[in-house]
Amino acid sequence: MIRLLQKYGAYAFLLNNLLFSVSGYYGLATNIFLILLAVFSFFTIFNSAFIKNAILDKSFNFYFLIILLNILYFVLIEINDFESFKFLLAKTVQLILFTSTIYFTYDKFKSNFLMFLKVITLSSLFLSLVSSLPTLDSRYLGIFYNPNELSIIMVYGFALFLFNYKKSFYNNLIAICFLFVILATGSRSALLAVFLALIIRFSLIKFLLISLIGAFISLTIFSNIQTIDRLVSEQLFFNRKYEILYALETLSNSLWFGYGLKNYAYIDKNLINFTDVSIDFGAHNAYLSTLVQYGVIFGAIYFSIMFRTLFKSLIHLKNRIKFNSDYRMLLFIVVYTMINGFFENSFNGINFFQSSLFWLTLGFLYYDSKVIKTSL
Repeated sequence: MIRLLQKYGAYAFLLNNLLFSVSGYYGLATNIFLILLAVFSFFTIFNSAFIKNAILDKSFNFYFLIILLNILYFVLIEINDFESFKFLLAKTVQLILFTSTIYFTYDKFKSNFLMFLKVITLSSLFLSLVSSLPTLDSRYLGIFYNPNELSIIMVYGFALFLFNYKKSFYNNLIAICFLFVILATGSRSALLAVFLALIIRFSLIKFLLISLIGAFISLTIFSNIQTIDRLVSEQLFFNRKYEILYALETLSNSLWFGYGLKNYAYIDKNLINFTDVSIDFGAHNAYLSTLVQYGVIFGAIYFSIMFRTLFKSLIHLKNRIKFNSDYRMLLFIVVYTMINGFFENSFNGINFFQSSLFWLTLGFLYYDSKVIKTSL
């Protein structure tokens, strides 16, 4: 049992994240999450020797720097807040599980990880289409409670089959199905992700030609469809300006130390003028949400850890991507998460699939760079 947790605990965590997004299963997902948290906490305690070795190895030091930052914040700012303690515990267990899975399955990590992602995306596509077909007169949800959640999973599926160099009718058909569902969700950030995948897969000139042809066909055939209208509306990037403005005002009221670990997608409801506009609570911006959560002081430390790791990983990817196409998918996951951070809380949640996928991918890339550097 311990050996299975060491190797595959991260995938159990990701599956539970996905269940949180499925319509009607939030309560079950919460109960499973609490059980997993208890089991994984015991796992962490009984693997103290491994944790010590991982810290001394320094290949996972950015994980442990984030854990240390959260502990310092909790102790200094909100020692008596039980909800924030739960966030601290969950984040700590999450990152230790990711460390363990990467460390014990390093040689097969890419193949296991991409196969897991392929099964998840294909299953989500199939179950969504079986449950209900897109009507295109409203945003398509599939089996998920939110069209944006569905679009994120579909984007990963599209990229996986786009980056598959074994050209076949099957691969092309599946990629087109993913693309069709992405358009049906009406998600603008997902459309940007499609363009990103095309840029990574093809040269810039081919990307521009494919994009122009695809845009012309879509606008010609689907010009009167609500989801397409939403994608090309004049408020493409500014529909959430009120959330951002209220989040900035929230931040200004607790600028230096933020609102606590538990408030990782927070807007002070007392600031909202309900006669002004109806908004979806939350900043819908991972960068701003992080500052609201930690404040400027701890937030600056958090971002310095994350961007330093990200920069080193991208430098590493620049060399590795030439020799192994699997790294294209890993590059896509990281860059897409950072772009989607301007539209969603893409990297600062606990039960958000994209957030967990990002931290697991970034952890592997950083560890991989250290292993390759050592072997040279």
